[in-house]
Amino acid sequence: MLLGLFAAARLGQFARVDPTLGELIGRPPTPLREVLEETLSPQPATART
Repeated sequence: MLLGLFAAARLGQFARVDPTLGELIGRPPTPLREVLEETLSPQPATART
């Protein structure tokens, strides 16, 4: 299954988003690249008191 997702992504099958998605969720869709960059970026350490 993951190989199929990888192949579909390489073929650009996830590049377009139907405008219906934004209408359904009430906001513009967030691109997967943006979600992954935010999720995978190093987070600053928080100070413990």
